[in-house]
Amino acid sequence: MNTATCKFWDINRGFGMLESPDEPDIFVHARQVKRVGYASLEPGQIVKYEIGSNPRNGRDMAINLELQDPIVSTPLQPNLVEEDRRAIAEMAFLRAGGE
Repeated sequence: MNTATCKFWDINRGFGMLESPDEPDIFVHARQVKRVGYASLEPGQIVKYEIGSNPRNGRDMAINLELQDPIVSTPLQPNLVEEDRRAIAEMAFLRAGGE
């Protein structure tokens, strides 16, 4: 496995770049981060990864991530997602004239 540091993370677009002194910068998608139980990466977070192929364009991307200590990334909160869905549904109901 390769080791790298999160160079940047775009929370709105769900991807970022990892940098390593020995390898070129490599793309990482939110799906790979969520597989290890985190919502995103934070700049400076150290990760181990393997190199895989991006299914959209065939370019190299980081896969099979392992976050290294100290972990500064935000853990996923599955219940928060369900609460967000309820809040959105409630707002839509109220805007439609519901009481």
